Amino acid sequence: MSVRTIVAEPDFEVKHLVANFRGSMNLIINNVYYLARKENITMKLKKWFEDLDWWLCIYLKPWWLRLYLHRLWVRAEEFHPSLDLDADIVYAIAMRFGNGHLDSKPVIEYDMELMRRRNIAHNRMAEKTKISQASI
Repeated sequence: MSVRTIVAEPDFEVKHLVANFRGSMNLIINNVYYLARKENITMKLKKWFEDLDWWLCIYLKPWWLRLYLHRLWVRAEEFHPSLDLDADIVYAIAMRFGNGHLDSKPVIEYDMELMRRRNIAHNRMAEKTKISQASI
């Protein structure tokens, strides 16, 4: 006596549902992969821009362009070189606008503006730290 296994053929509707499910899962997987790749490119571009900004804030040669770049926006991190006291800029401002005096009004204005930007960056970092510590 032999044993036979009977395998029932699935209905057309079941086959159709399985095929649709596989197709939709492939579509979802492809979309997730595309978004991950797109986000990866965005993150690489952001990192490249941050590195370029960091380099320009240190090495850009005309002092007035470097000063303009420093003042363009307040950076997100507290220890960015745009928030450091730049001796070249102070010297150039003192020689050009302050008759060579470091206690002249333009140099003092530069120092006050630098302190204002530092305080803004410090407050932003403190808020981020509070938020991240609160979520722990």
